[in-house]
Amino acid sequence: MRRTRHLAGILSIIALVGLAPESALAKRRCVPCAFGGLCGKSREQCGPSAARCVPRRGILAFNSEPAAPYSYWTFFAERRPGPRGHLRGRLAVHADAGVPSPAVPGFPGQCDAEVCLGQEAELEGVVVRDRLTAIARYADGAVCDFDLDLLFGFGRPQAPNRFVCRDAGGAVLAEGGLRLQLIRLFGCRTRQ
Repeated sequence: MRRTRHLAGILSIIALVGLAPESALAKRRCVPCAFGGLCGKSREQCGPSAARCVPRRGILAFNSEPAAPYSYWTFFAERRPGPRGHLRGRLAVHADAGVPSPAVPGFPGQCDAEVCLGQEAELEGVVVRDRLTAIARYADGAVCDFDLDLLFGFGRPQAPNRFVCRDAGGAVLAEGGLRLQLIRLFGCRTRQ
C-alpha cells in the first residue's frame, strides 16, 4: 500500500513536470532556421534579422575580389556554448595551383596539380543585423579581419564586404573585397 502511494506520487510529479515546460515555454519556442534557405516549415525565405534568426553553426565560403591570385576561405562554425549570434570555428584557406600564392596568411601551403591548401586559423565573430564581423588568428601570430553581409555576392553598395590581413608585426599583407559564395548557417527563429 505504501509503495503504491509512493509510486502514484512520483507518477503525478512526472506528469506535472512533463506538462509544465510545454505551457511555460510555448512563447519561447524556436523554429530551426537556415540562412539563405528556409525557416521552419513555413517555406519562407529568411535572413537572420528578417526572421529573428540567430546563427549558431554552419559553413560560409567566400573569396577575395577582385585581385588575383584569389584566396578562397571556408569558415566551419561549430556549435559551442556562448552568446547567441557569436560564431567560432576554424577557417580553411586554399588557392589555385600553378599561379603565385596569394599574399594572405596560411601560405605557402601544400599543393597538388590543381589546388594549394594553406594553414588553418581559428576564427571568431559575431553577427549583428545580417552582418558578420570576425577575426581569424593564425599560429604564427598573423590575423585576418573580415566584415561581410550574410548575403550572396559582394555586400551592399554602401557597405561592401571587406577583408584585411596582417602579419604578426601588424604590417598589411593583403586587403580588398570579398565575394560570399556559400551560406549554410543554421540558427533559431523565436516564435511569437
